[in-house]
Amino acid sequence: MTKILVAFLLGLFAYFQSTNVHPFEVETHRALSNKAVRATGLDTFLKQQLNFSLGINEQLSDGVTISSVIDWVGEGSVREDDIFPFPRSLNHFHNPLRTWDSPLPFPLGFSSIIWGQGTAVSNEFQWQNARVSFFNGLVASTLAERERLLALITAG
Repeated sequence: MTKILVAFLLGLFAYFQSTNVHPFEVETHRALSNKAVRATGLDTFLKQQLNFSLGINEQLSDGVTISSVIDWVGEGSVREDDIFPFPRSLNHFHNPLRTWDSPLPFPLGFSSIIWGQGTAVSNEFQWQNARVSFFNGLVASTLAERERLLALITAG
C-alpha cells in the first residue's frame, strides 16, 4: 500500500511539474483591471448618477491612502492575490460547466461565485458587504466616512 501511495504522489508531483502555468504578475492584474474599468460605463455612471464630477478619477481615501476610483479597483485586483491572512487567490476560479455549488476539481478553494457571495465561507469582501458599504458610502454624514466606505468596496 505504501508503494502505491508513493507512486501516486510521485505521479501527481510529475504531472504538476510538467504543466505550464503562467499566472499574471501583480502589475498585469492592475493593468487588466484598469482596462476593464475604462471599457465599462463606470465613468459615465459615476458622473451622471452619483455626481462624482471626476468619474473614475475621483479621489477617495480609506483613511490612510488617497487614490482615484480606477486606482482603487486596480489595488483591489492586486490584493486578491495576497496570501495573508488567507490566500484569497485560491477562490479565483469557477468552472462554468458545473453548477455553482459543485466543488472544484481540487479541494483548496471555493468557486469564485460562492466565494464572492460568502455562502460557503466567511469573506469580508463578499457581495452583500460591498452593497452595504456602497450604500453607506453614499449616505454617510461626513466626507471622510463616505470616502473610506467607497474606497473599501473598490479595494476589497
